[in-house]
Amino acid sequence: MVINLLTTNDEKKLLILAHFETNNHSPITLVKIKEFTELSTFKSVNLLDELTDELSRFQFNCSIENNNNKEFTSFGINTEVINQYRLLLLKQSPYFKIFMFYFLNGKNFNLLTQSLNISQSNAYILVKNLNGILKPYNMKIHNKKLVGDERQIRLKTFEMFNFYFKGMEFPFEEALFKKIEPLIFELSKAIPMNKTPNLVLKLRIFLAINYLRINQNFTIEPSVERNFNIENSLELKRLFKVWENRLLKISHTELDGVIFYSEYQYLLEFLFSETLINYDTILDNVEIPEIVEERSNEFLKLLINMNYLEIDSPNFYKLEKKCYSIFFKRFFYSYQIDSFYDKTSYEQYSELYPNVSGVIMTYLELIEQNDFSNPENILLYYDLLFALLTLLPVSTFEPPIHICVDFSRGDSYTEHIKNNIRSFNSLEIHFDDIITDETSLYISDFATYEYRIPQVIWRNPPTTNDWKILGNTLIALKQEI
Repeated sequence: MVINLLTTNDEKKLLILAHFETNNHSPITLVKIKEFTELSTFKSVNLLDELTDELSRFQFNCSIENNNNKEFTSFGINTEVINQYRLLLLKQSPYFKIFMFYFLNGKNFNLLTQSLNISQSNAYILVKNLNGILKPYNMKIHNKKLVGDERQIRLKTFEMFNFYFKGMEFPFEEALFKKIEPLIFELSKAIPMNKTPNLVLKLRIFLAINYLRINQNFTIEPSVERNFNIENSLELKRLFKVWENRLLKISHTELDGVIFYSEYQYLLEFLFSETLINYDTILDNVEIPEIVEERSNEFLKLLINMNYLEIDSPNFYKLEKKCYSIFFKRFFYSYQIDSFYDKTSYEQYSELYPNVSGVIMTYLELIEQNDFSNPENILLYYDLLFALLTLLPVSTFEPPIHICVDFSRGDSYTEHIKNNIRSFNSLEIHFDDIITDETSLYISDFATYEYRIPQVIWRNPPTTNDWKILGNTLIALKQEI
């Protein structure tokens, strides 16, 4: 779970905002708001007033209308507004300010208390509370420093920045940004990188965190179970040289060879987990950790036993590599994101791809990780789902839906409708020229009474609602096949 440094009030405001997003332009009663916030009438109204004021004061492009404290209607609240507002709340949070003070190796505690407008005794109470929040993550504030499991500190800090900032802002000062950018440029020159905007944002935060921790003499311990051998790879050697030279230039602390190498290994773990560099470059030069190999083999074996995969096929080797990356990230660099984490999305995909979804759920049950109250299990489900849908033909798992399209206006119009139906290609549709025993649906402008199969009759060109009904019909047929 992401480290939560928001106050209870701020969490409630975000909860209200999420309900408004779901019910934009539709009124929500105060009774309903009291129910899901578990607050009294007085506190609920005060919280709504605070929320409305902040959205207005900080010029968010949205509004909330208050109808005599009985009903509230929102306008323009969307994911972008929620992300921006959540970041605003984080930056205002006293817990976040204290966390950043110690993370950045702050020295003047008096300045911190002044910025928070509280006494030193109250500040120490907040530090104590913050340590309670950090304890489950094996980290704490001790002797004016952020200490604990160094891997956890870096991973959970990365997770928090990635979750809240989302590229809207760089979490640190511009001077650090200017130091990190040349490093990213030189690393990507040394080895081909998959530099999508999203991955560059992650790499930027990752490198900034590493730089700050190294300069405070907090370094990564060598790992026995995951070791990348760079001696047999010119690319990895070249990357190491760039890493070493650039780190020497920007670091303010003495670093020996062992630390350089450990930090480089940690960089490779991140690059591999995030698929920033080619699988082969890494896989040819790493001993796959036992747990990663074990979980990957279990999944591949299940696919083979269910006759979805052959061990000698090219697809097997592609999927094996992808599984190594998925499970490596799962065990060594897993973090929460706020997309693809709820059951609603899972239900949609299980409807679209019932057999693919069924295979993955069988596997998750096998390894006892099918509890979707754990966000990591949901993320694993999606990682495996998209791996299968990307690397294997959908027809491997899902039987086709046979459709006969037959309009009286002639071949051109019939083909036009077929081309539009092809937009449902995720459903593995096969067009029959005539109705056969395999045909599941007949689409025309005239009903046929000779065959007992479902029919969709469009006497006029289909409207948006017609296409929506067709989509629902196809999904229903998919589940029956």
